[in-house]
Amino acid sequence: MKDASGGFRMHDGGEVDVRACYTAISVASVLNILDDRLIQNVGDYIVSCQTYEGGIAGEPGSEAHGGYAFCGLAAMVLINEADRLDLPGLLVCGGLNEPYVELKRLVNSQEKLYHMAS
Repeated sequence: MKDASGGFRMHDGGEVDVRACYTAISVASVLNILDDRLIQNVGDYIVSCQTYEGGIAGEPGSEAHGGYAFCGLAAMVLINEADRLDLPGLLVCGGLNEPYVELKRLVNSQEKLYHMAS
């Protein structure tokens, strides 16, 4: 659900955050329905989530996190606005300086969920 801030909500009454932006933009991209109206102000919202250290938080004024850094950067790439981010700061501080570690952690958590469900 599009918010006036330029961000998205995952559901009615839900919080506006970078994860929802990435989800909406990536799904629209895959479905080939990404248009100017949909991406309007999304870049502004994501830029407002970048912290002074260079990382990306889930929402403006919050703490940066590697997962949000991925979502924010990926959404900005999909809307062709990645150059608006402080990319050197993001690489150093945003959790992307060790992408293999983040990916391995994500895969391990998914494997645990799979084993718990079996």
